[in-house]
Amino acid sequence: MSCSGEVAAWYTLAAMGLYSLAPGTPDYVLGAPLFGHVQLTVEGSNVTINVVGLNAGPDNIYVEVCEQIHGLPSKCCEVGPHQLLQ
Repeated sequence: MSCSGEVAAWYTLAAMGLYSLAPGTPDYVLGAPLFGHVQLTVEGSNVTINVVGLNAGPDNIYVEVCEQIHGLPSKCCEVGPHQLLQ
């Protein structure tokens, strides 16, 4: 049985620090990324999403602070697509 790439897509997003709250919903929880910096460009737009994980790596698995979203202090570690695409 094939998962049609769903597991690979989930792992890719999770490794970038974006964890889906519930399948079929557009909201994500910000988690600890495995990489120090990931840059995504949304096809057909001028939108670039940068995920920066200070001290990122397999030994740092907890998020201590969700510091900023769009350069502004964030009090919440949940984001929706409208926040990611601004």
